[in-house]
Amino acid sequence: MNKPYRFNKSGLVVFAVGHELDEYIVKQVFEGSKGAEGGVQAGDVIRRINWVPHFFLNIGVINRIVTAKEGKKIKLIVNRSGKREKMKFKLNQRKIDKSRIVNNEN
Repeated sequence: MNKPYRFNKSGLVVFAVGHELDEYIVKQVFEGSKGAEGGVQAGDVIRRINWVPHFFLNIGVINRIVTAKEGKKIKLIVNRSGKREKMKFKLNQRKIDKSRIVNNEN
């Protein structure tokens, strides 16, 4: 059953990867989420969130950022296919249908 449920306010699923789990990759983006509207895509490698460089981040910090209060501004710098991309969006809590996951990275 694909009933709507509450997800983090960005609509992003981020995994820690690498030998020391010190790289952060967007694995999924929910269609209609603020992250999707801001241009985030699966496969984007997070380099900065709100001006905090990736080497000062951990998955707990990232989760706290994407679950912050509604309306909080998020600024991302990512690597996408070898190019640096900037994007921004505001967090917004909404119900998202699980069947609407887009940009799935295999």
